[in-house]
Amino acid sequence: PLDELEERVLGLLPLLRDYNLTGPAAGWYAPQARSLSRTLIDPARARIAAADRVIVVPDGPLHYLPFEALLTDDSAADRFADLPWLVLEI
Repeated sequence: PLDELEERVLGLLPLLRDYNLTGPAAGWYAPQARSLSRTLIDPARARIAAADRVIVVPDGPLHYLPFEALLTDDSAADRFADLPWLVLEI
């Protein structure tokens, strides 16, 4: 449902904007980013992998979401630099 998706997107945004919420530990960020990725990216993952380029046309609350900040896999990484960022895969 759109309301649930909007709530999840808006819940992730403060974690991207405010270092004081997460500090250097990626553990606060990764589960929410991966959860959104499971919903938005995973259903089309094979098609994305086969594409030469990907164009995202967001609608509604997705306008606020930087898709490159989503994660491609679950991760227990402690550092943000070690997370499996979507932007590195496409």
